Amino acid sequence: MYFRIRISVLFLLILSMLIGCGSGESSSSQNGMLSLHLTDGPGEYKAVYITIKEIHIQKNSGEWRLISMLDKTFDLLSLRNGIRSPLGLSDLTEGTYTQLRLLLSTDPDSEKNLLQEPHPYANYVLLNDNTMQELKIPSGIKSGIKLMGEYRIQANKTTVITLDFDAEKSIIEAGKSGQWLLKPVIKIIPEEEAEKKVPFSTTVKESSGRLLEGVKVALQKSSASQIDVEAVCYCDSNGSCQFQVEPQAYILVAYKEGYLPFVRDINLSRESALDITLLDALRTGTLKFEAISGTIEGSAAVSLWQNSSDFLYELVGINITSGFNRMLRLPEGIYTGYASHNGHTQTQIINIKNGENLDWVVVF
Repeated sequence: MYFRIRISVLFLLILSMLIGCGSGESSSSQNGMLSLHLTDGPGEYKAVYITIKEIHIQKNSGEWRLISMLDKTFDLLSLRNGIRSPLGLSDLTEGTYTQLRLLLSTDPDSEKNLLQEPHPYANYVLLNDNTMQELKIPSGIKSGIKLMGEYRIQANKTTVITLDFDAEKSIIEAGKSGQWLLKPVIKIIPEEEAEKKVPFSTTVKESSGRLLEGVKVALQKSSASQIDVEAVCYCDSNGSCQFQVEPQAYILVAYKEGYLPFVRDINLSRESALDITLLDALRTGTLKFEAISGTIEGSAAVSLWQNSSDFLYELVGINITSGFNRMLRLPEGIYTGYASHNGHTQTQIINIKNGENLDWVVVF
């Protein structure tokens, strides 16, 4: 079962392969350097591949400049927990820059994927059963992915920026169209912000002591009516999850189908670790979930929330298109279902009882 989207294979791009292209500007005391990197959040898929063709940058004067010609296929899920892949090192005139634009390619590079096979598509997901699904990109191929954010290049200094590609929020699972969509969600992270993050790790096991693989561990923040999932990891074969997060208070939620959720508030101010034990869910029911939309490319973000005596937290979250349907086995309890589409939200109270089946149809 594939819920929202983050594996750990180091995928480094050799800087000498990258081309910093300019508009005739020469290096001088009035120039600075921009070092650009790519990183990603966790995923329950085996791999998520995208192929970046070019990267352009815009100065506040409106002038655009090509800074990298890549034609490189990246496995986003290999880039997490501080692992970054360089995208280019460019000599720029000092000043304020306000926008980056990534152009994705329709042709993959000549490298092989995790199955040691040539890439079948430029942009695609490798599922846990080793099947591959091409990712359709509604606007990214021709117009590019535009990233707004102001940062300053200073003379004789190197400004380091990381593009955090959130695969969890970017992939829309297929519905009746059979198409998987990529709607990129990318944050620009300056180096000074990245340096403030602290390491946090968890080890998850069941009551017998067996280490659990595939457990979703999420760090969340919530208010009376909103939940923000700040970081997510899926445990590896050793039951381990690794995070690099901002030092602050979070609600930690660990969940895998067939088990009761583990929920705890946690304050991360320095490097720390936590052992988690998940208990079997002895009383469960089934939720049949279906989505209906008037447009093939329409998509919605759907989640199930629970409100315990102390915490409001998200248990399940997924991005879907029309025609999507799935059976979810959930611990007995009362949930609130949320479906968000183009700023409009639908809610549904869902009472899961032991041994019973419920239907939830989302129309958008």
